[in-house]
Amino acid sequence: MKKRSVSLAVVALIAAVPGALLSGPASATVNDELLIFVDAKAPKAGTSAASGRDGSTKETALSSIKEAEKVAREKSATSVTVTVAPGLYEPFEWNYAPKGGKITIKSETGKVPDEVLAAADARISKDAPPRDSTPPAKKGTPDEPFDIAPDAGSIPPGRAGAPAVTVSESAQIGSSSLADASIAAVYRCNSTQPDYAIKLGAGDTSYELSGAVVELCRNGGLRIYDAAGLFVHNSLFQYIGNRYNTYGSGNGYGGIHMVGAGPWALITDNRFYNHENLPGSGPSEIHGVYAADGTSNFTLEDNNFGAISGDPVRFRNASNNSTIQYNKFWQTGYVAIVSDWRFDADVCSRGNVFSNNVVGYWTYGGQEFNVGQVGLASDPVTVSVRKWGHDAVRQANVGGCVTSSNPVEPIAFGGGNSYTSVRPW
Repeated sequence: MKKRSVSLAVVALIAAVPGALLSGPASATVNDELLIFVDAKAPKAGTSAASGRDGSTKETALSSIKEAEKVAREKSATSVTVTVAPGLYEPFEWNYAPKGGKITIKSETGKVPDEVLAAADARISKDAPPRDSTPPAKKGTPDEPFDIAPDAGSIPPGRAGAPAVTVSESAQIGSSSLADASIAAVYRCNSTQPDYAIKLGAGDTSYELSGAVVELCRNGGLRIYDAAGLFVHNSLFQYIGNRYNTYGSGNGYGGIHMVGAGPWALITDNRFYNHENLPGSGPSEIHGVYAADGTSNFTLEDNNFGAISGDPVRFRNASNNSTIQYNKFWQTGYVAIVSDWRFDADVCSRGNVFSNNVVGYWTYGGQEFNVGQVGLASDPVTVSVRKWGHDAVRQANVGGCVTSSNPVEPIAFGGGNSYTSVRPW
């Protein structure tokens, strides 16, 4: 499938939002556009060497995002651009959210330092339990349409089943992830901050993130609550979930975890690799993009998803009218590629559309779509590209939502989708 650029309609929507992320600086005054430089090699705040550094130039760069936030707050800036040098950065939480504001955090072009890569390899080897051996070669005809109802339609003959994702194949999925020089700022969770690498606070503010490597977090990569807008592009989310970080508590939930975020978001040209919870510790609960509690009207376009033990795209509780298009999925998903799942008092999501995507024949666990089954042995569920249901994964809990008074499905096929038997990137 030919890669598609961001749709003009989505760009027009973002440009129409006050303080939109794609707009230029309103003026050169500090209250309209504040530029802050951050470099991990800069002297740490509180040391004598850091005295007098204000982040206004590369030569006076600050050492952390938190220092940049402090400067933005002190200057009451409405529009802030933080330019981050290549290097390794601690997790951060940004809570300064001026009304009508725009916060941009972007990486400089460069190379991830070798010592940063080596440290990541050591952490992965230490914390991640081994998987099974390499799976057999895959067979079959790629690019078969699947614009069909869940659990229905013809099944291509002659395909060999694939076992769960393995160490060797998992490494290949993202083997060229850090070769892109425009992705060079690494935000890595650790033992004292294990949950999320980036937390963006609520408020009438839009956020943009680009050029980031977000990795080795237990609960998720980026979490955002109730913001005015979100634009994430050209970033890598990898090694997320309790397989890769044993500190803290809870399971992995999502590379990007949006809760009540909106009224719009654009997530494009990113890579979501190796989002995994351990067997017995919620393998189905982790996702590439998790949209919950009214996160609606977002576009998910031109992204790669690989080796995700849960459904790579998950809606929950009235997260409506979003578009999933021109993405690629490989050996990913528990019960579906895109799902809407309800718990407790949750209500169904509506009007989400899945179109022009390429999907590998098998889930993360090696189940063939429309053939393999997961869940309780006494009441199993057949895996499919789209699925909705509630509570435990069992056939008795699948479906619902669609009624004569409200016939809009949680997820609809929009055409142009295809299967593949080889990794599509």
